[in-house]
Amino acid sequence: MAALIGAFLAGLMFARTPEKSQIEAGITALAYALFVPIFFINIGLSVDLHDLSFNAGWLILAVTLAAIAGKVFGAAAGARLGGFPSHEAFQLGSGMVARGEVTLIVAAAGSKAGLLNSSAFSAIVAVVLLSTLVTPPMLHFAFERFRPRPVIAVAEPSVPSEEITNEDDSFRP
Repeated sequence: MAALIGAFLAGLMFARTPEKSQIEAGITALAYALFVPIFFINIGLSVDLHDLSFNAGWLILAVTLAAIAGKVFGAAAGARLGGFPSHEAFQLGSGMVARGEVTLIVAAAGSKAGLLNSSAFSAIVAVVLLSTLVTPPMLHFAFERFRPRPVIAVAEPSVPSEEITNEDDSFRP
């Protein structure tokens, strides 16, 4: 966790420098071209699906449902406290479901430190993968369900000009 927090703090410090835009462009290119793919390849190589039993499937399903509910309701509650309408809070919560990068980092660190066995690590990766795969249909539902419907304007009947009377006949347009 120290490396994760240290990297975050370094980013906060670099963000306050005048060279922020050059640093950000260089780090973004390097991260997405080299480090992110290597990280995910390493995670994929560490997963052993043979370690998962039938009972692990039920655990994965239960933890996945808990992870989805926790992210949706947690993010939606924060959005509501921030003044978002309910439907937008639900949309935001649905978008947060796929966020599992930190889970993978912590699980990889726990596995490397010997705190997680291969089966537990594989189950955690499966939960992250399932929650990532369920996010697009959830977002589709969230935005389709609450899509603003077009308002059909009904024109008021106009009053014929001969019916308009003026109290003062001296004024004529």
